[in-house]
Amino acid sequence: MDKLNAADTWTEELLSTTATELTDAGVAMRRIFGSWRALDRPDKRGEDIDKLLQAGTATSDAYYDLADGIAAGAPKEAQGYKLSETAHNLAVQINDLGLRECQTWFGTPEDVPASPALAPPGSLH
Repeated sequence: MDKLNAADTWTEELLSTTATELTDAGVAMRRIFGSWRALDRPDKRGEDIDKLLQAGTATSDAYYDLADGIAAGAPKEAQGYKLSETAHNLAVQINDLGLRECQTWFGTPEDVPASPALAPPGSLH
């Protein structure tokens, strides 16, 4: 996304590369959270863990959605906002569960803004 945001114009190669990287991130998220679903859950934290898993799935879906928009050459501002919002919510859930090791990969709520810094002005439709 940084290269896409820094570009004066969006080439097909840049759009394709960015879309592929976002799709890869979505795939990685699905794998991570899919494997976490199989873990035993402490009885007292089941609801919190469900929220974490839902946040992970929503973030993965948002990566795929933004990748689709970029691959089509017409990402929507709402897609960027959705990714930022879901990634922030995931960071909140990780923080609430005290999963400090996971913050290395997913960030803290302070590290992950709830609104995006997406693309040059006027580039999104």
